[in-house]
Amino acid sequence: MKFKVGDKVKVTSVFEEGSVYNPEEFVGKLGTVINIIEGDDYPYEVTFDEKETQDRLIDLWRDEELEFVNNDDCRKYKIITLCGSTKFKDEFMKVQKELTLKGNIVISVGLFGHADGENLTDDVKIMLDDMHKSKICIADEIFVINKGGYVGSSTQNEIDYALRNNKIVNYLEA
Repeated sequence: MKFKVGDKVKVTSVFEEGSVYNPEEFVGKLGTVINIIEGDDYPYEVTFDEKETQDRLIDLWRDEELEFVNNDDCRKYKIITLCGSTKFKDEFMKVQKELTLKGNIVISVGLFGHADGENLTDDVKIMLDDMHKSKICIADEIFVINKGGYVGSSTQNEIDYALRNNKIVNYLEA
């Protein structure tokens, strides 16, 4: 197989004829291989980056119709996820700005529950914790906002998760 699941690809040509859609309009579109059907003439199932093509029923492609898109172009900047207690909102904002100005893509928390006095249900807290793990997975490293050396149990769980997933861990305070 020329491609693997997760590869970014571009449609270079279309061989299928007599279809209900206009396949030529897909030439030049970018997508991601999401599945491979072994032994099929059209083994690559692709989801497209552009909204109008995502809703189409076109999903199977041949080797000759696709070309690899260099993922390095997509990963030009280091991605850093911020972790720490949401009571340190000011520190989060300051570090986010500093790291961004140093040329990093910074992923932060979605809200500052402690600092803003949010009253969140247990289900929402579980969802936010799970989402933050996904943010850690996307990142190259995490940056821990540990003002005064404080690392709570949730933050420690995030650090442990990052280390298990071979992420670099940096701290605001050593």
